[in-house]
Amino acid sequence: MTDLFSVEIQNIAQRPVLRMAGELTAEGESRLTAAFESLIQASPEQVVFDFSEVKYINSGGISILLNLISRSRFEGKKILFAGLTRHLRKVVEIVGMDEFVQIVDRLD
Repeated sequence: MTDLFSVEIQNIAQRPVLRMAGELTAEGESRLTAAFESLIQASPEQVVFDFSEVKYINSGGISILLNLISRSRFEGKKILFAGLTRHLRKVVEIVGMDEFVQIVDRLD
């Protein structure tokens, strides 16, 4: 099976960022959740998800994000989505995630 999703924690603009790449589906859940757990242990004020290299998301990926948003809010963290394509932004809005996250075009 080809590895279609990756995630790593990077420090961008003085904040930790979950930089994702590829296809966000249920198969990426363990990787994204592990990276999220690692990031949360550092106690950032904000959880940043960088979608600039995400090419595809399906219902499994949406479910993962909803779970991580819920956990972030429970932890009292602000959530930021960056680098959404027009299509991904529309998906985020249709699902209603935009009510719980701040959306920015880029991380500067």
